[in-house]
Amino acid sequence: MAKDIQDYLDKGMYGTPQLKPDEQKKYLGTFRERVVFILFLSELSLNSFEEFAVNQFKQYPGGTLLVNALVKPTIQKKLIHLTQENEVLLKLVDTEHTTLADDSIAVVYSLNHAINKEDIEMPFKKRTPSASTAKNTNQTHSSGGFFSNLFSKK
Repeated sequence: MAKDIQDYLDKGMYGTPQLKPDEQKKYLGTFRERVVFILFLSELSLNSFEEFAVNQFKQYPGGTLLVNALVKPTIQKKLIHLTQENEVLLKLVDTEHTTLADDSIAVVYSLNHAINKEDIEMPFKKRTPSASTAKNTNQTHSSGGFFSNLFSKK
């Protein structure tokens, strides 16, 4: 009985407990196992994303396209037309962010059941590490490590 009272008080103070809240925030309110594909903001400028999305809509019918509300209105309009033509539900999702970076997830297509699809990114447009990351990796390998830098005569 005391546990029931404590659960009731916790729900009142903190709200209903959520399962994997960080994962839900990342994928615009859905779980990773339900995601068919994601599109990053930088990929929405490519014309090929529409063809990819239509193929996925046909392969996995009955899903919902979740769109970050911070996406530009011109892209939102394009996505609205795309979903209307393919009879797909569309939901605009508000996030706690005020701006959207190029490497942020802007669009998520998900189903209402788990499919556990392994690769959810666009196959022909994989994100590559930035030039600064590649540069740092090359510098680390060529420098010889901490001790060689410490004892080297320059």
